[in-house]
Amino acid sequence: MRRLLPRRVTGLLLAVGLLLTGCSASYRPTPLPSDPPGPRTPGSPPRPCTDPLRSYDPMPLPPAGSVPTNSSMGRVADRGRMIVGVSSDTLSMASREAGTGEITGFEIDLARAIAEVILGPGGKIEFRVVGPAEAQQQVETGELDLVIDQIGLSCTTWARAALSAPYLKTELRAITRPSVQFNPNTLGSTPTCVPAGTHSQELIRAKVPNPVLGRTWSDCLMRFQRGEVDVVVAPLPIAGGLARQDPYAKVSDAGLGEIQFAVMAPQRNVDMIRFVNAVLAQRVGSGEWQRSYDRWVRPYGGDGRPPTPTYGRS
Repeated sequence: MRRLLPRRVTGLLLAVGLLLTGCSASYRPTPLPSDPPGPRTPGSPPRPCTDPLRSYDPMPLPPAGSVPTNSSMGRVADRGRMIVGVSSDTLSMASREAGTGEITGFEIDLARAIAEVILGPGGKIEFRVVGPAEAQQQVETGELDLVIDQIGLSCTTWARAALSAPYLKTELRAITRPSVQFNPNTLGSTPTCVPAGTHSQELIRAKVPNPVLGRTWSDCLMRFQRGEVDVVVAPLPIAGGLARQDPYAKVSDAGLGEIQFAVMAPQRNVDMIRFVNAVLAQRVGSGEWQRSYDRWVRPYGGDGRPPTPTYGRS
């Protein structure tokens, strides 16, 4: 064991630059792909997935800045910074402040909490803005320690990565024009955009087998504004944030299914997920989860409470 001592209006176009934050974070831009990744590389077969909501038991949390040396967390501590894949265009979750360029939001609060326990107060975070599909690829190759970017709990994702207990539970909604009476039953015949590689795409496949695939949520909003699509499907807090940017957009009252978000790590790093689950439980118990939710998510997604975790994955 060892202790390491310390040291929102979002635009539709991503800015590039250094991100300086209260946690000494740095930012390196990463190009966004337009297509989801290919099939899983052959190798050892994935474990059967019967309950995607079930994650690994949380481990006892060490004091901040004091993590086991021979662990995934210890390797992050040795490097001196944590590398996290995030978005920068989702108001409420992770978006870039127009004046400072800083990325802030509910998911960023969570990233900082995890980094603080691993690295101690003032620990450095490198935020990498990645698309959903590329996030999967970079986790598999070990380029990212974690992805905190609206990753849905699904058997598809479990086959390629390790996932935490959910940190947010919400539902899918549709963004439409105020003059349109939205009918979920006719969604399949309506030009609909969803970002490629997201769990949202997977969830609406039965209703919309051939959606227009955007690179990001902002890309889908721009397609909506240009008249290329009539609907954008997104989780409620994201839909609320997108609609806030366009006076000619509204969020439907009808839900399109439940979705729960988890932190993603390389499949082999089960210890990191057990660690993240302990941080999540701590934030819920201390009230930090609720305070962060009320600040960032509630204005766009309404009232919310922490999701109930399910542990016992082996």
